[in-house]
Amino acid sequence: MTLTHYTNTSFRAKVNPTLGVPVNSLGLVTIVQMLLGLINLGSTSAFTAFVSVGVQALALAYAIPIAISLLNKREQVMKARWNLGRIIGPIVNVIALLWIAFELVLFSMPTALPVTSISMNYASVVLVGFGAIAAVWYAVHSRKCKYCCCWCRVSMADDRTAYHGPPASEGL
Repeated sequence: MTLTHYTNTSFRAKVNPTLGVPVNSLGLVTIVQMLLGLINLGSTSAFTAFVSVGVQALALAYAIPIAISLLNKREQVMKARWNLGRIIGPIVNVIALLWIAFELVLFSMPTALPVTSISMNYASVVLVGFGAIAAVWYAVHSRKCKYCCCWCRVSMADDRTAYHGPPASEGL
């Protein structure tokens, strides 16, 4: 998905009138996924790291809002139309965070014993690397963009024309 961000927006966002989907973008993502699948032919350790880091990143993406919600005593969740209440909700959130912590450890484990440089699971190294790259990208992007979103085309200095989403002609 990241690679589609770097391609020409008009190419990637062109919606097929018959199908109603961005076929070019879907094709590009499919090709990238197929290329990532070829990593397994060269190094199963590298492939395991990519798969594991995908699971870990998803787990962290779930854990962050859950943890923030718990730290704020679930104030926003309690305002929702449907919630699990003041007793069951926090319990479920804590169980979810414990499960995510277990997942993070589990997907960092080596695939075989004894651990060698070939059988080691490098997922935690890749996750920290991706996290560092994402942090730098966010810091660089934040200086240029007021709203800090991928669709933003407004500089910090230009408050007069706020832009919150893609133009209708681009589609999604």
